[in-house]
Amino acid sequence: MALKKSRSISPQFVTWLVVAAVGGVFSLILPPSLSNDGLSEPAYGWPLIPWFAIAWANVRVSESIVCFFVIGLVLGIAQPRRWWILTLAAVATPAIFLAVNIVHDVIHDPTSHNLWPFEFLIYAFASLSAIGGAFLGFSSRQILQKKQLTAEQ
Repeated sequence: MALKKSRSISPQFVTWLVVAAVGGVFSLILPPSLSNDGLSEPAYGWPLIPWFAIAWANVRVSESIVCFFVIGLVLGIAQPRRWWILTLAAVATPAIFLAVNIVHDVIHDPTSHNLWPFEFLIYAFASLSAIGGAFLGFSSRQILQKKQLTAEQ
């Protein structure tokens, strides 16, 4: 009788999933918080998640692209089998926060966020570098493992 492989989720993977989600959020909130200008712009409207809305109002796209790339690279190296799930968590978590703030603002004032599709386009532009970083991390780990196998033989 063949042994069946368990499909349970390992605690290590859950930990990396949390790291991915937190890393995705930090990729947006740390660049404006650490910049010289700081968080000079106030949040727009009536945000439900004010700390995220303030960071989004002061977003630094180029620095966030680099942060997303680095978190993707780390996730791709750390979890080569499930890198795409972790990258999805890193990209989706801030998008969910952004959507919650936009919906909450529109409920209070239907004329606010009339350009909300552009907010998501800007976010997509900034965050999709995580996918490239994760794929690069995954690929580099695969290449290194193949080189190690050939060196051992």
